[in-house]
Amino acid sequence: MFILSKMQKNYQKLNFRKIFIFWKVNKIFELEHKNNGNSIVFLI
Repeated sequence: MFILSKMQKNYQKLNFRKIFIFWKVNKIFELEHKNNGNSIVFLI
């Protein structure tokens, strides 16, 4: 039971980090393409 909860916490942390990285990259692309009026959306 303890191992399962530990794995679950690690998975949630990994998932959050992945979402954060995608959000950060998306923001960078938005800034780069703001002049063109293009908005880039990443689909996971």
